[in-house]
Amino acid sequence: MIRNIQALRFLAAFAVLAYHAGTQYFAIGTGTWLGPFLAAFTPYGMAGVDVFFVISGYIIWHATRGRQGPADAAAFLVTRLARVYLGYWPWLVIAVLLAHLVDGADFARFNLQGSLFLFPLGGTLVIIVAWTLTLEVMFYLVFAASMLLPRPAILAVLALWSACALAVMGKGSLWLTPYALEFAAGALLAAAVARFGAPRPSWSLAALAATLVMAVGWHSETILERVLVVGPFGVAAVALAVALEARGWTAGRALVVLGDASYALYLCHLPIMLAVIRLLSRPVAENPDLAFAAMMLATVLVSVGWYLAVERHVTAATRAAVRQLLPVRPRRLATLGA
Repeated sequence: MIRNIQALRFLAAFAVLAYHAGTQYFAIGTGTWLGPFLAAFTPYGMAGVDVFFVISGYIIWHATRGRQGPADAAAFLVTRLARVYLGYWPWLVIAVLLAHLVDGADFARFNLQGSLFLFPLGGTLVIIVAWTLTLEVMFYLVFAASMLLPRPAILAVLALWSACALAVMGKGSLWLTPYALEFAAGALLAAAVARFGAPRPSWSLAALAATLVMAVGWHSETILERVLVVGPFGVAAVALAVALEARGWTAGRALVVLGDASYALYLCHLPIMLAVIRLLSRPVAENPDLAFAAMMLATVLVSVGWYLAVERHVTAATRAAVRQLLPVRPRRLATLGA
């Protein structure tokens, strides 16, 4: 049940792209064609980040079925960290070059150490959306450590992590971020699907509609409020994707490829938007509608091209190298809740 989740990855990344492109749209002007639509819907684009976190929890639980112990945990962690950093660093270099050559950026204002290693956060990152990658890395570390325990105990660890994040009301350290609840919710959903089967599409659709109504008009003051309001929408969206695929309603090849390219899209959209705005002819760059269309189209095309030409080959080579360096035992039969 992965094809629909890959398609959902693309929709989540596309929503974030639309949010930032919409922000640039209104920085240029009010426009004529797209203005009313973007004014109404663009603010909700950042909910794509919350959907991403739920997807991460779901995929990690699904991908580690039958994996347990130090060797499996090490292989999991190395593979996931390589995926994050090897996908991120090329776009960091490109972003630095574009910021310098196209925008004449002053790098003294950037947190270069945080931008390179994703730790520590604070200050301005070169790619501002990279803060989400820091949270992804934290989740991988927590999950890898919990893989040393029996499989059902992993859910207990994630539940405890979430409870601690709730207890500090979003005011704790970065390790107690409220976003932990979205990772944990995704893993719990995957465990429930493995144990009880996929939910009915009608139930998932009803849940999606209910959580969407709850999220409309949301103006959260804190991250915790955002997670509690938008997180359920992310869970319902993933549940619906799984439910539909279980009934044979799967995304087409084009959407799956776009989903495969979603990581590149997420990382490249801000540098590409900068380049598009600076390099477009003046009449186009000063027309919000045309500029918005150009930013969206260029980002999608570049991300798909990058995935097909570079990223998928790097990912395959990385996985092969990890299998050679850290051989793992064959998968064991899934245990209860696996």
